[in-house]
Amino acid sequence: MKGGAQTLNYERLRSGFAAGNYWMLRRSLIALGLGLLFAGRSSGDDRAPVRPPAPVPVPPPTPEPVVPPNSMLDPRRWAIGPVIDGHNHSRGMPLNPEAHVDGWAFSFPLDGGDVHYVTTPSGSIVGARAMKLDFRIEALPDVKLVPLGFAGKPASVSLYFQRAGDNWEAEGGFATYRWYSPKMFELVPGDTSITVALDDPGWISVYAATSWEMSSQFIAAKENCGTVGMTFGGGFHRGHGV
Repeated sequence: MKGGAQTLNYERLRSGFAAGNYWMLRRSLIALGLGLLFAGRSSGDDRAPVRPPAPVPVPPPTPEPVVPPNSMLDPRRWAIGPVIDGHNHSRGMPLNPEAHVDGWAFSFPLDGGDVHYVTTPSGSIVGARAMKLDFRIEALPDVKLVPLGFAGKPASVSLYFQRAGDNWEAEGGFATYRWYSPKMFELVPGDTSITVALDDPGWISVYAATSWEMSSQFIAAKENCGTVGMTFGGGFHRGHGV
């Protein structure tokens, strides 16, 4: 994260992809970073300075494992889904991304499979000013990623967060539990960096109500956030699969 921003218990996520075969190399997504950006402390803090305590000798730290437990680098923290009533809507995909020496990655499936949501647990995101995602698509020029149900539209990714306790039925109050970035970003080979402000009035809910129109519900979803991540789709559907 740049510009003096801080992260909220989100470590920098680095990953790569060790191609095990030709098809994986042709259509793999490598997540390079996902986090929440926060404004730094105001320069107008007028509290009296506090004398720092005297340094206390400490033993050398124990080296961390390659993938620290509960780290954002751990692919087990990420889920490829969604899994609803025991059914994974991402057909032909494993439940988690694959581990790599630098983090994690996954490959888009061939015909008969698709990727819908890739998510990780979260807490409240109140106070976050933006959501940022960096990733890379490794694919040959003739490879085409196709959104489910919209073959003539570009395959896209959206940033997303979801209020805890959602029943996935999008009825009544649950219609404003899932929020998607105002813009869909086309999936193209190479590196992509996305930053979306969380005070943008154009975040949309399941039925396209905006965060400006449903501001109280949007704030409640941020306060009670349970999941953040990315969704894949195209056309009119943000998370119906690629």
